[in-house]
Amino acid sequence: MNFTAAKQEAIIHLGKSGQVVFTLEALKFIKEEEFPQVTVTNYPVEPHIKRAPIQLKTVKSGWQVTCLDQPGYRHWRMVFSPKALIFPTREGEYISNPLKFPPYSTYSLSYPGTASTKCVIIFFPDNTGLLVGAKPSLNWAKISLTLGENGSFCLKFLQNQEDLFLIPFADDWEKAVKSFRKVAFGQEKVAKKPQILTEPRFSLQMGIRDFFGRSYINSFTELEPIINLYRDRLGPRNIVHLFATNAAGFDQLFPDFAIDSRLGGEKGLAKLVSQLHKQNLYVSHHFNPRIADFRWLEKNPQFKEAVIINPQGAYNSPWVEFYKGAVYFVLDPNHPLVQEYSLKTIKYFQKMGFDYVEIDQIAYQRNLYTRAGGFGSGYQRLIDQTAKMGMKFWIEGVSDIFDLPADCFCQVLQRDRPEMWETEENRRGYVYGTAFTRFFRCLQPFTPISFQLVTEKCKVDLIAKRMKTAQNLKANVYDLELGFVDKTYIARLNKVLQAVKK
Repeated sequence: MNFTAAKQEAIIHLGKSGQVVFTLEALKFIKEEEFPQVTVTNYPVEPHIKRAPIQLKTVKSGWQVTCLDQPGYRHWRMVFSPKALIFPTREGEYISNPLKFPPYSTYSLSYPGTASTKCVIIFFPDNTGLLVGAKPSLNWAKISLTLGENGSFCLKFLQNQEDLFLIPFADDWEKAVKSFRKVAFGQEKVAKKPQILTEPRFSLQMGIRDFFGRSYINSFTELEPIINLYRDRLGPRNIVHLFATNAAGFDQLFPDFAIDSRLGGEKGLAKLVSQLHKQNLYVSHHFNPRIADFRWLEKNPQFKEAVIINPQGAYNSPWVEFYKGAVYFVLDPNHPLVQEYSLKTIKYFQKMGFDYVEIDQIAYQRNLYTRAGGFGSGYQRLIDQTAKMGMKFWIEGVSDIFDLPADCFCQVLQRDRPEMWETEENRRGYVYGTAFTRFFRCLQPFTPISFQLVTEKCKVDLIAKRMKTAQNLKANVYDLELGFVDKTYIARLNKVLQAVKK
């Protein structure tokens, strides 16, 4: 693997068709209108293959690079020596010391799964920098970063049909982001007023049956005293979010979300929802359209044709995931059976009176999206149909591709445990850096978000700090995720409510 290492220049290779050379000295500009000299050279690496020409267009604060081969994949490749990076892992990952990477290792993100946006911020040693980004798209894309010799990195953008935007900056990366938004999204969207949710303000998550099918309560109505405590402290017009109301327990036999008859069934749960509405509370329920338990598939074999084939698997093997001893197959959201079943399930919750449904994992950090997948369009179709039904929803994780209607929002998660696939794809958390939600918020200032103040670990000492972060991010909903209702739940909830009210 060969890299171009240079202390005084960043060499950007545009596929196999040309190159753009930036010197770091040239990036030290005084006015936005003054750009460094750019040279584009076509060079055939493989002479027998005809290469498409590269078009470089000057935009207000940088350049728009276009491959004239339509349609076709863009293989943008950059080589540089950075001081620091912001990588688009989920909400954003600030990597203060890129040399923490193991030599010649690759760190990659797929889009729209593990990457929230197609935008990378590069900081050079002399305090200049470069934003490299592309427009949001429902198509697959992959961004990879590889450490080479002498501290040089190779950044690759693999995507279909989208142009690349290069925005240089001096000191202020957020100003470059604003310029990128203007050229990538257009003036109309930039000028759009944010849809700030005046309510709800808090969301309390309550799990019923755990992974082993155990439940602390015997009836759904037993939740009322706990919910009353929440309402008395934080007021009306907030969300109560329920999950694991099925008989088998959380994450078991998905996508079967039939309500547990032993706890009161559909009528018992609908009665609880009605009581909460009388207290001016919103009620939400969890739904995961992405995975199918292998036991459920055996009972519903017609869905086997909707299982995604793993591109890394041998002999066209299905895409399988394992969690807490269970085996899951990942479903194609574009398949008519999956769309029909998903909308049927959402309507099932709507008839019971639920105001919101959580559409889980569609902006999921463990997704290994493929070029042939087009999963984003399938999930967007599901979102659009849910909105047409008049059902509000929220999604786990953030992404700039999904167009959310009014009163719907994305969830910002606290992910402190890093994990990678064997394919060097990010699977969870922030492997080389730290969470940097300001990155996503700067790129998407109008997207309503919820922010986790606390998780089931109940670290109440972090609530004040997280509340301040949430306020700085202009979060719309504060998420209290206390896990499953058990004998410790009320004590944990009391601690959280006291910390929130301070």
